[in-house]
Amino acid sequence: RVAEATCADMIEMRCVAPHALLRRRLSGRRIGASMSSDATLEVLDRMEFQTWPTANDVDTSVRLPQSLAAAVALAAPGLGRER
Repeated sequence: RVAEATCADMIEMRCVAPHALLRRRLSGRRIGASMSSDATLEVLDRMEFQTWPTANDVDTSVRLPQSLAAAVALAAPGLGRER
């Protein structure tokens, strides 16, 4: 609705990484550390990942600059290319 109301294109992105990597990342979190998610290993193990056929996958198993570049390429094709 927001995209339609603002006349913006809607780009669906799904961040993906192997399950084993997600477990390693979660187990490496310190309790009480500032983070944007309260996910735990228990939460991950209960999650059921649904297919999302209209979304573009963004690989988050790579370094952050690569994931970010992939997301930007989807959202703003041509941004950052040499002119």
